[in-house]
This record gives sequence, structure tokens and C-alpha cells, in this order.
Amino acid sequence: MKKILSLFIATSLSTSVFAQLDLKHELSANVGFGISSLRYDIDQGSVSQNTGYTFGVGYYLKCTENWSIGLGLGVDYYSSTYTADVLNGYTLSKNLYNYPFDFHYTYTGYEEKVEATTLSIPLMARFEYPFGAVALQLAAGFKLGVPVSSSYSASGSLTTKAYFPEVNVWVDNKPDHGFVTDAAVNAGGELELSPSVGISVQAGVKYALNDGRSALALLGYFEMGLNNMINGNQAPVVWRDSDPLEYSSIATSTSNNQLYPMAVGAKVCYLFSLSKEYGSRSKRSYRR
Repeated sequence: MKKILSLFIATSLSTSVFAQLDLKHELSANVGFGISSLRYDIDQGSVSQNTGYTFGVGYYLKCTENWSIGLGLGVDYYSSTYTADVLNGYTLSKNLYNYPFDFHYTYTGYEEKVEATTLSIPLMARFEYPFGAVALQLAAGFKLGVPVSSSYSASGSLTTKAYFPEVNVWVDNKPDHGFVTDAAVNAGGELELSPSVGISVQAGVKYALNDGRSALALLGYFEMGLNNMINGNQAPVVWRDSDPLEYSSIATSTSNNQLYPMAVGAKVCYLFSLSKEYGSRSKRSYRR
């Protein structure tokens, strides 16, 4: 009897605790726009941040009156433009006869656009404080971005030379051997990027709609990757025996030390509660 009574009391206490938590489930869909770009860490040239977008869906579990935890799935688009009046460097190479030489390259009037689309998975903690039909909302957490497509397109004028240190000789203006002077370059292709792990912060207001179950939220957001997405270490221009010149994106080359996403903008969210949580707009009140 004592064991049954103890079990009954424990079950009652457990039920009471979960009842006080008043767990609720909330679904959301969002779309946002802003400055959404890939940031470089490079000594030569400059990078301009372009506009991008984000959209996705999410699920929030409301644990207390003010706190929720959420998991989402979305798509983010990033775009950046790199420009340089002059970009130069050199790599160590060997010719067909195995003689070592320094391969020097100089870009002038170089411009490159990089685009990337990632599948994003945010894990967020959210705090809300209601004022009538309006609730202040603040959320923060981590975001995983898995690249699903990325590409670059570049143009500029290229000059290449070879320096053989053993005999102190320069070789240039031999285009058949990959040594060109002011040659027009139009390059492009796909990029191989590593997944990004970053932070995400959102703040704004949520407004309850008439039906008592749905709401609209207007949020500002800031997101930044914490790791390097560069996957590889090839120079922007490489001399090869079989194919004299091979081009790579500046974004993922040895000229760039780091590549990571950053976004700031505004988004609109539609939220739907699986329980009548928001209250009636006519009453101008959230359930509290």
C-alpha cells in the first residue's frame, strides 16, 4: 500500500510539474531579405556585400510562459563581389625538363562574383514577453549551413612570367607555354565549400491574429559563420605541364585566408500554434 501511495504521489507531482510547464507546439514559416554575403580575409583588393534572401520552416516547443526551444530547416542565398585593380603572387613550379622556376602572375582590373546556396538547420532558444496582443521576441542559437550549390564567375587581364633562379633568367610573352601578357581572362565554375557553423540572433515583435491560433512576427536578424568554408589551397593561377594555365576562384584560393557567411536583414514569420495560445485580437490579449 505504501509503495502504491508513493507511486501515486510521485505521479501526481510529475503531472503537476508538466501541467505548470504547459507545453505547447508552434509551427512557423518565414521569408527574409537583407545583406547576405560571403566575407573574405584578403590583403589585396576589396569585397562588396550583395543582397540575399532566406526562407524556411520551423518548430518551437514552448517550455514555459516565456521560453521556447526550436529547430528549423531553410534555404539561405549568399552573394559577394571581389574586385582588385592589381592582384599578384607566385607559386613554385617545374617545367617539362624538371627545372624548378617561380611562376609569377599579375591580374589587373579583376572582378569576381561568388554565389552560394546553403541548406540551413537552426537550433534556437527563444524568449517572449507579451504586452496585450503584441509580444516582444528575442531568439539566439546556432545555425548549420550545408552548401548545396556554389559558383563563381571572373574576368580580368592577366600577365604571367617564369623566373628560373638557378640561371637568373626571366621568361615571358610565350603564350603557347602559358606565359601571357595582358591576356583577357573569363573564368568560372563550381566551388567546393565546407559546411558552416555559426551564430544566429533575432529580435522583433509578434502580433496575435483573430483566430487565436496564429500570429505574425516581424524580426530583424544577424547571422555569422564561425569556421572557414575554404576547402582547398590552390593558387588563383596555376601552371600545368599538360594544360599551361588553370584558374581558380579568389574566394577559395591561397590568396584568401578565410571565407565565412554573414547576413543581416529583416524577415516576416507566420506562426501557428497547435493549441489556442495567442488569444483573440479583439480582446487584445495573449494568454498568460
